[in-house]
Amino acid sequence: MALLVPLLALTVYIGIALGWWGEPVRQEFALLRDAHPLFTRCLKGLTDWGNPLLCAVYVGILIRALIYGDRRDVVFCLRYTLMAVLFLAIVAQIFKYGLGLPRPGVPWPPHPWYSNQYASFPSGHTAHIIVSALPLAFRFHRRWCTPLSLLIAGMGLSRLWLGMHHPIDLFGAVLLGSLAARLIADSPVTPVQNRLSRQH
Repeated sequence: MALLVPLLALTVYIGIALGWWGEPVRQEFALLRDAHPLFTRCLKGLTDWGNPLLCAVYVGILIRALIYGDRRDVVFCLRYTLMAVLFLAIVAQIFKYGLGLPRPGVPWPPHPWYSNQYASFPSGHTAHIIVSALPLAFRFHRRWCTPLSLLIAGMGLSRLWLGMHHPIDLFGAVLLGSLAARLIADSPVTPVQNRLSRQH
């Protein structure tokens, strides 16, 4: 999972420098938000629109597959939809609300099944971007790897920068998102390989 290296490196750096949880991280990013309002707006745009834009890519792939009768791409998009619903709408929410861990600035102790303020772990936005981006990287191979890797890291940073998550929450997102992405892409023959075999 080389695409996750920038996100993991960023998370480890922040965790070592500021801590994995608690007030030092929140206070540092609060100062950074005030000092860099333009960058904050950019990250707010990324956190709001990064996942919908990648979902739109899947819609485009599905439409093209239906037009040209590409069964494997149809299956690829259906697998994405199924795993996204299963892991993001069900499994992630069970963890988030079942653990009830407080978001930055929200007082301890945990309150399971209480409110969104006690639904910090794992980061849903970051898990979503991983679920969406990794299968696209597997499908398109090298063409999209660098942009998608930076997009994943940017989403993780945005959740910390905007004060919505602790660094440890990003690790939960990596575990959950990469598992779902592996299941989406896990087929004996990928769409790209299938096209190459047909050409020969």
